[in-house]
Amino acid sequence: MIIMTGYHEWFKSKGYKLKKNISLGGKIPDLIAYKNSGLIAIEEKKYAKEIPDAIGQCLHYLQQANKVFIVIPHKQIEKISDSTLKVLKINGIGLIGNSEKINIVIEARSFDKPIEHLVRKFEERKESISKIDKTDILRKNIIKLLKLNPEGLTIVEISKKIGINRNTVAKYIYELSGAGIIQHRKIGTAKLCFLAETKKKRKEWMAFT
Repeated sequence: MIIMTGYHEWFKSKGYKLKKNISLGGKIPDLIAYKNSGLIAIEEKKYAKEIPDAIGQCLHYLQQANKVFIVIPHKQIEKISDSTLKVLKINGIGLIGNSEKINIVIEARSFDKPIEHLVRKFEERKESISKIDKTDILRKNIIKLLKLNPEGLTIVEISKKIGINRNTVAKYIYELSGAGIIQHRKIGTAKLCFLAETKKKRKEWMAFT
């Protein structure tokens, strides 16, 4: 998955501080932007077809966030259906087109939520977004692990081998599946994950991360 960092600077220019790997409503958004006046959860997607899944995630974030945005490459905006755009507006979910310039396609509705305790919690945490993105490293490790296990691994097995929480692994598995890097099939109650056969797409992804 290509990480679109342009909007990071845009939020910073608005006075927001940024955090990653923070759970909101039981889910982990790609980015949290916060300041004393508000907390924004951001879900980043590469393709228009991923927007319906992102909507479900954003509704979870709204349990604690004041606003939610989905960020997608600007060239994908025209591929989003009118019905999907309508759902975003009805639920108050914002949409940002990310390119050389940030385009607010749909402004997010502001929900009144107490955030003081969350802001205080964020401020107490020492870690911030580092130059070396740990989430990128995790995605690469998943790809490398599946390359070493062409017969496939379940999400639980991947979680144990790389020492990361199962829910976190599942999040990145679905991202990589959406990007066409990983395929999976159901084996009983588990999902067996393995690398897609398209080596070119896998190579392109590794080059961007």
